[in-house]
Order: sequence, then structure tokens, then C-alpha cells
Amino acid sequence: MLPSHRPIPRSESAEVPVVVWDENACPPAHSAPDWSLLIGFVVDVRRHGYIIRTGRVEDATTSGDTVWIAAEGFEGRMLFEQASGYDLRIAATHP
Repeated sequence: MLPSHRPIPRSESAEVPVVVWDENACPPAHSAPDWSLLIGFVVDVRRHGYIIRTGRVEDATTSGDTVWIAAEGFEGRMLFEQASGYDLRIAATHP
């Protein structure tokens, strides 16, 4: 499902315009091109705009295009690559 958004024009509301996104879809901005800068951050791992995992970036390659998400609970440590279509965004809430 594609994100659905519709800013509310000022004429309809005296408040700041609001953008509503599908809860699992990702806004088109705020992607981090150099993933090595995200080491230690809790991120949402996305593919095709949908969150597939949330976790802490444990390590990254020096090129910044590959990361390892730390193991947590029953989910093991996982590797993600930009070349495989993954995208990382800093998570809205940190566990």
C-alpha cells in the first residue's frame, strides 16, 4: 500500500497543516545514505516503503552501505545492504 497523505490547507484549519501516513509506509524523505553514521541508533529497516524490522545498528561497513542489526529477543543478528533495496530510518520511538 502506498502512503496516503493530504496536507490540510490553511483555509480549512487555523493550525499547522497535517500530513497523515499509512502506519507502515515511509515518508519519502529522511533516508540516511551513509549507514555508518547510524551505529548505536535504533532504526527501522524498510524495504519497498514498509518496516520489516526495528533494531539497534551494531556495526557497519566503512563504505556505509551495509549494516548489522543487533540480535534482540528471538530475532538474531541480521545483515542488510542498500544494494538489496533496504533503507534505514531512525526509529520514531526508542525501546
